[in-house]
Amino acid sequence: MTLPAPAEQGHYSKAPILEALLEIFVTPLPPEKLATLDALGAEIRSDYPQKSPRMQFTAEITTGPQAGTTTSHRNDGFIYSSVDGKQRLQIHLSGFAFHRLTPYENWQLFRDEARRLWDLCSAAFEGAAVVRVGVRYINQLSLPFGRDIGE
Repeated sequence: MTLPAPAEQGHYSKAPILEALLEIFVTPLPPEKLATLDALGAEIRSDYPQKSPRMQFTAEITTGPQAGTTTSHRNDGFIYSSVDGKQRLQIHLSGFAFHRLTPYENWQLFRDEARRLWDLCSAAFEGAAVVRVGVRYINQLSLPFGRDIGE
């Protein structure tokens, strides 16, 4: 069986994609760069008006005679959301992430918006090396119980 080229494939009305995510991780920026990341919000405010801090939590457990635990948290970036909450942008000291929640429309729209946002944000990461780029899809498959899946 030959699958059609992506441009020829139709849109699935019940696609199982709950979330599409494109991440770009960089060597961590110093905490002083947080203000630079915050300033990016002004450039995307019309499309992503909802802003919240992105918190990084750390926990450490020590064993032995001086057993104990320590925890800490700090703001390491910002999360911006579209009015409908279907698209989110995370900008943080270790990188960038663009999320598209259900309904996922298509790769071209997702890719183009991620590229537009990265083009706006990439100057803030000047001097940092890209260490990982990834695309993930989170799917929800509703499988009937009590039936052979092959039916």
